[in-house]
Amino acid sequence: PILPGRAGLNLASLSDSELVGLLNHRNDWYSRRARLILQQRAATGRLDPTVSAQLWDMFHREKSAATQLRAVWALHVTGNLPAERLLTLLDHSEPYVRGWAVQLLGEDQAAGAEARRKFASLAASDPSPIVRLYLASALQRLPLDQRWSIAQNLMARSEDASDHNLPKLIWSGIEPLVPADPARALRLSAGSSLPQLTQWLARRAVSAGQLELIAQTILDSTSATAQLALLEGLRDGLAALGRRAAGAPPAWSALNDRIAAASEARLRETLTQVNQLFGDARALASQRAVAQDATA
Repeated sequence: PILPGRAGLNLASLSDSELVGLLNHRNDWYSRRARLILQQRAATGRLDPTVSAQLWDMFHREKSAATQLRAVWALHVTGNLPAERLLTLLDHSEPYVRGWAVQLLGEDQAAGAEARRKFASLAASDPSPIVRLYLASALQRLPLDQRWSIAQNLMARSEDASDHNLPKLIWSGIEPLVPADPARALRLSAGSSLPQLTQWLARRAVSAGQLELIAQTILDSTSATAQLALLEGLRDGLAALGRRAAGAPPAWSALNDRIAAASEARLRETLTQVNQLFGDARALASQRAVAQDATA
């Protein structure tokens, strides 16, 4: 759009329709300033009622996500983007549009039941890590009891195990679940396809005093990967708390026998490290023998 010559930098002198035309200006300052003025006019009841239709027309007319989002942001700040319209954007073809729909639906902890169901579905099936990043961020803006299904589906996405950001952002949303419901949180950790989060959940459970639950979760798990991550979290949690010679929980004896017979060397090694922290004499002797073995 061409900036009307009479306006100069005084965009407040423009009509609402002219401001809508500036939202896609190649200079983003004009776009942001036009959006702010439209927001101010909406807040004071001076916005032309046709602006909503103009913005939706802009959204459907434009082809790129960047320009469509400018229409979405203007609709949002002028109060013309109700939840039912945002829900339709969760099925948009552009991942950034879907992501921003997640963000706006979750603002002010206001995501409704339908939005949360859709969030859980997207967490399980959306092909874009961009959308999953927005979903992980939205966890922090949901009440604790509404996070479980979304978190579980995000943690089942094994393709995100090596992602630099996603496990950390999911962690920010699930960490408070451990003290809220430790048993459920540990079940969540055992079923995770993100070993880093399995480890961190176990470590957090140590600081919450849930040694018996951790031991039972490891004992119940049939996955060597999950068992290793849980053991590593238990080891790191005990070490961080200085829990040397703290004494093993009741379920530890059965667990110790099972892991000691495992074929995976890392499992057995981590078990020995945990046993050391529990003050097990056999573990200490074993490590001492390795230290004294010149061929080791």
